[in-house]
Amino acid sequence: MNLTNLHAATDASKEIVSDFNNGIQYEYREFTNSFLTIAAFSPMIAGFIDMYFLNRLGIESLTWFTIMVILGAVFCFIDCYKLLKLSYNVDECFFWALFCLPLYFYLRKKITNSGRFMLTLYLLLFLMVLVFTPA
Repeated sequence: MNLTNLHAATDASKEIVSDFNNGIQYEYREFTNSFLTIAAFSPMIAGFIDMYFLNRLGIESLTWFTIMVILGAVFCFIDCYKLLKLSYNVDECFFWALFCLPLYFYLRKKITNSGRFMLTLYLLLFLMVLVFTPA
């Protein structure tokens, strides 16, 4: 396939790329990882919120784990909704976005055929905050 003669026509959230030499059309959907990136950094964000704000204010009822689960679930749920609008099949992902974030990262990797960087980043940040955050 000759990739020099590609023509792209953008239609809202989808792109159709045509190879005029072979008369073949390929359809793929664009998505961003912005909400997933924020969800991947949720352990670190929650650790900072816990260490610098909640401990100084004397609020002991929320832990960094609770904040991490809430932040991660919100941003994974938004990411899942964005993928649904792009007509990806994300039926079981909504459940895992709320209850098990590493499994959501893995399922999203399978659905979008992307790398496992976000899953690895999430697990590394989770372990780092777990080790370095004072109890």
